[in-house]
Amino acid sequence: MDWMKGNPKPVPGKAMSAHFNTGRQTISTSFETYLSGNADLNTALREAQESFSNYLKSQKSK
Repeated sequence: MDWMKGNPKPVPGKAMSAHFNTGRQTISTSFETYLSGNADLNTALREAQESFSNYLKSQKSK
């Protein structure tokens, strides 16, 4: 209970997946597509999910 004494200890961060950056880029591209009006939200998210799933499958086969 050090935090109650005014001496907070930092909590270790969670380890990021090796695929975190690719996933983040995939979802970012998906939202850009949605915001530009080229797709509705459900379509953009479905395409992002499909794209990332295909990426993961290709990484497993290596």
